[in-house]
Amino acid sequence: GDADSLYKIAAPGSYYLTGNIAGVAGKHGIEIASSRVSLDLNGFELLGVAGSLDGVNTAPGIVDVAVRNGSIRSWGDEGVELGNAGSATDLRVSGCTGFGIATGQSASIARCMLTSNSAGGIATGSSCIVQSCTAQFNAGGGGILAFNGCSVLDCTALTNSGIGISAGHSSTISRCTSVDNTQSGFSLGDQTTVSDCSASFNDVHGFAGLDGVSISNSTASNNFQNGFNLVDGAQIAGCTARLNSGDGFNQGNGGTISSSSAKEN
Repeated sequence: GDADSLYKIAAPGSYYLTGNIAGVAGKHGIEIASSRVSLDLNGFELLGVAGSLDGVNTAPGIVDVAVRNGSIRSWGDEGVELGNAGSATDLRVSGCTGFGIATGQSASIARCMLTSNSAGGIATGSSCIVQSCTAQFNAGGGGILAFNGCSVLDCTALTNSGIGISAGHSSTISRCTSVDNTQSGFSLGDQTTVSDCSASFNDVHGFAGLDGVSISNSTASNNFQNGFNLVDGAQIAGCTARLNSGDGFNQGNGGTISSSSAKEN
């Protein structure tokens, strides 16, 4: 390591842990200072302490880093911070002061569990893929915060303080569930497409979207404001809104609702 890290990877290659790592204040657990690095936690745990930095940190300008297969808990900033074109798979990240996982652009996150992180579960750059992840009990920004042009697939956001799943403009969200979050279940940027999703028991809207959002085959139920709350040009098809405390469907000018139903809102 060095002045701000317990361990430092400075050359490309494949690395793995042979035991747990215990954090100290003022340092990252592992700092990755080279592109094209694969880090297998090998089922072990990185356990932070108060005042520590990231569990796994990618230095500025580094690309193509893969981190997988282990637990990262209680770090003083992010659990995992990846640069561009990085990947995080099969990780359990909990109790960190920052986001559980934060990435640059064109990254991928798959099969990760994010629990009780203070800033939020996942935060991505643009053109990222988040797949088969669960974000629960996270605070701050909410469960999964994807930027522009991202795909969020087969994910669950449960009981987060904030938005369950949000995506910037021109994104795709499919086969996701968002339940019992303190803001809207889904927050959708312009021209975002949603299919086969469910939002229920969220404290604001089930689905909240900006201009030109398209939503199909999705359900909003038992949300505390509107089921679907959209702006101009929304296209809704094959959707159901039921038992929401506000309107079933509320949208602006120039939109279409087809083959859908609203009941007991």
